[in-house]
Amino acid sequence: MTKAESVTRRHLAKQLARTIDITDEKADTMVLAVLGAITEELVNGGFLAISGFGRFETRYKKARIGRNPKTGEDATIPARTIPRFTASKLFKAVVNK
Repeated sequence: MTKAESVTRRHLAKQLARTIDITDEKADTMVLAVLGAITEELVNGGFLAISGFGRFETRYKKARIGRNPKTGEDATIPARTIPRFTASKLFKAVVNK
């Protein structure tokens, strides 16, 4: 796979299926279960750390006044919670070779 190609959930499941010799459907279920567990933990306000990979967490951003770049008018940007991923040192080292 080249750098320009993106990996979809299905592609990830197929790679998992080949790696551990299971069906594509079973692998897709496993990928969905992992993603669901990460999402559920973040929704509940927690964090998830995967050793050697990184940490998933949420950050709260308070409401603020922004500016519409097209009209220049002030606009209120509502408060929100955003997901955040921080890569581990080991993961960064592997990616940067």
